[in-house]
Amino acid sequence: MKQMTRKELYMIIVLVFISIAIVIFPVIKAQRIYEYEEIDRYFQSIATQREMEKKDASFLRRCYPINPNEYQNVQIYGHKGAMEVEEFAIFQVDYANAEAIMQVCEKRISALKQSFAGYGTTQMETLEKALVKQYGIVILCVIGNDAEALLKEMENAL
Repeated sequence: MKQMTRKELYMIIVLVFISIAIVIFPVIKAQRIYEYEEIDRYFQSIATQREMEKKDASFLRRCYPINPNEYQNVQIYGHKGAMEVEEFAIFQVDYANAEAIMQVCEKRISALKQSFAGYGTTQMETLEKALVKQYGIVILCVIGNDAEALLKEMENAL
């Protein structure tokens, strides 16, 4: 039996480390799975604190023109009246429809920006901080001055 050289031994060690990295990297980068119900409960409590209300199906059809077959569950929280833009929209979707729902959320933010362009400076500041983020099969559209902080708090809380 032939004895291994140092070069061959080092090469085997490097290959073992690369193999381990290939297996471990996806596990490290994997996003935690969040349940729709948990996220909805979290934002429902925030909405209650901020005196927001649940929006109805007509609001959904008017502001988020989505085919009902593209989502399984949806909940939208917002303020009464047209001048307050703070809003939380939570969608449960199939992976196949996730991109379409995210685009609808981005269009919602763009439409609000067009509505308030030129006169709604406070609203525009809020809209500039809005975020759309995917958590597995849950899509969140968070419009608020503290959107980023809310998402970080949610991630830590759940």
